[in-house]
Amino acid sequence: MKKRLLFLLILLTLIAGVSLNRIIRLKYNVNLGEYYGLSQGLTEGERLYLEVHEPLIYGGNMNEPPLGIYDHETGGYIGLVVDYISAIALELNTPIESRPMIWEDALEALSASETDMCDMIPSEERQKHFYFTMPLYHLRGIAVTTSYNREIHTLADLNGKRIGVQRGDYVIEKAQAHGLSVEFVMTDNLDDAMVLLTENRVDAVLGDEPVILYYMKELANRDFYRLLEEPLYDEVSAIAVPRDQPQLVRILNKAILKLRKKGILEQINHKWSGLSSTFYEDNKLAYVQLGSILVMMGMVIAGYFIYLWNSSLKHLVAVRTRELESIKDELQITFDGMKTFLAVFDKEGKVININSACLQFLGRDLEEVIGQPFEHFRIFDVLNDAIDNQFRESFALSDAKGDAVWHAKEFAWFDGNIYEIDIYPLKPDGQTTSQILIILEDRTLERLEEQKMVHANKMAAIGQLASGVAHELRNPLGVIRNSSFILRDVESLEEEERQMALDAIDNSVSRSGKIIDNLLNFSRLSNDHVEEVSLLEFVQETTRLFKKQFEEAHIDLKVVCLEPCVMSVNTESFKHILINLITNAVDAMSEGGELTIGWDKLTEGVEFYVKDSGLGMDQALQEKIFDPFFTTKAVGKGTGLGLYIVYSEAEKIGAALKMTSKVGEGTTFILTFKQRSHDYE
Repeated sequence: MKKRLLFLLILLTLIAGVSLNRIIRLKYNVNLGEYYGLSQGLTEGERLYLEVHEPLIYGGNMNEPPLGIYDHETGGYIGLVVDYISAIALELNTPIESRPMIWEDALEALSASETDMCDMIPSEERQKHFYFTMPLYHLRGIAVTTSYNREIHTLADLNGKRIGVQRGDYVIEKAQAHGLSVEFVMTDNLDDAMVLLTENRVDAVLGDEPVILYYMKELANRDFYRLLEEPLYDEVSAIAVPRDQPQLVRILNKAILKLRKKGILEQINHKWSGLSSTFYEDNKLAYVQLGSILVMMGMVIAGYFIYLWNSSLKHLVAVRTRELESIKDELQITFDGMKTFLAVFDKEGKVININSACLQFLGRDLEEVIGQPFEHFRIFDVLNDAIDNQFRESFALSDAKGDAVWHAKEFAWFDGNIYEIDIYPLKPDGQTTSQILIILEDRTLERLEEQKMVHANKMAAIGQLASGVAHELRNPLGVIRNSSFILRDVESLEEEERQMALDAIDNSVSRSGKIIDNLLNFSRLSNDHVEEVSLLEFVQETTRLFKKQFEEAHIDLKVVCLEPCVMSVNTESFKHILINLITNAVDAMSEGGELTIGWDKLTEGVEFYVKDSGLGMDQALQEKIFDPFFTTKAVGKGTGLGLYIVYSEAEKIGAALKMTSKVGEGTTFILTFKQRSHDYE
């Protein structure tokens, strides 16, 4: 493709160059290279030449009107050629002296370098003796006879006839080139030749058209003469210079080109065109032909460009098609190579695609599955029911989101295993959801490992709470000991005192039992049991375990309860979250401070927060605190699992966890409880 475009560019450049060259040739009678060279000003050498040779001498037959004619009123010569020579003299800023001569003498004087220039039609013979400039004007040679001559109608009819011509004229050479066998009668000028024709001493006259037309008008009634329609020649006339002055040609050419560009030569031609059909070549037809050729070539190039464009598009489409097919194959290989279960459904719930791992689990071949409703496969049917029919409702839910990116993440049980379910709506047309991708991943082992990790974290927390628990147990044990001592002195006790001692023992035993129950409950593996709980009682019961730690660390506990609140929650997970958050808050306030625990009711749930006035965290630390095994505590002082467990447990019970912190101002953890996600039932 690049080679073709390069070829097209070269072709366009070539056509542009040829067309420009042709236009310059038609307008100025020079090629593009000559035009550029002649458009430059005179060089120092050329100026010096003119200074040495001034005045330049023009020698020619200036008695051939309208090319040249003597004006009796002014006593000088006027005419087309005279105006040309004057214009050239002005352009070169060099005087040119005109010397009238009969034509034959003018040719001899130019050959002998007695004159510097003369206008004439270039011919092969004349080029042996002279150099020629670019064309100056256009000239036609014609034949004229009398109107009553019935023998001469074409140039061929001149054979064997007496023809009047100017001695040394170009028509003699052209007549011989046409193969005419005639008897030439030589005269000094065409005026004399026309007199011979009027006196019937010649049968016809050959010469330049404007001169003959002038004499026809001057000598007699124009009806006396008849012009032959066929011209003997139709050629350009230029300025000839001697062979020993070639540098003069370039100087004159520069002047002629400038006169053409200024339009002066055209003005001179129009001035004298009344005596001739034209003194300049009519190139309208050539321009039309050139325009037609350019249009045709443009159409061809446009067609070729369209062909290249279409070929490029076809090639690009073919390449893109192969790439898409390759990508599709690669995606399918990746799709089939994944160990998780993948399936794509359409709006009717029929299977469009399914990966090898899922097929192996189903024990089916691909042909048996494609196009079948998902209800035909027990795993999909059970999981769809477990998550409230979201396989089907995902289309409506996705379209309701508009351009927003949306997907659902759920958990559900199937045959004793828990599966994580991801639902991704697909919009191939970019407008509406037409397919959904279901990703099923068995999370049973991970769930068990997570429970074990949570249990291990609980055991670590229990170790940290041991001193507080011991303190809590010593108080009731001390009461029991004192009451027991009192009861030993049975004889001195009254009934009321004995009863008070017994009640104190019962209360202390009951209180110790609750402390032990809390520890046992907290040490168990987490379950998914949901129950209603009073937040105030729940917080008071949990914070009681930290009473001694608060005292030793000089931490003031503040519970903000704007109004009573009862909500359904997994109490074990929630208690684990709260204990870990309190533990982190205590560690963050090594110099003492205030711990605030509170909640606010929202329209769709409850916002629960734990706030400390500790050291706070910078942005870099905030990005890592939920990573497992990340800790800022000394070796042996922390497991690095506390906040990771908080995050995991919060996600499990459907609470959104958010944290804000500023260095030196403290940290706040916020749990937002909304409509609970589906249980692991």
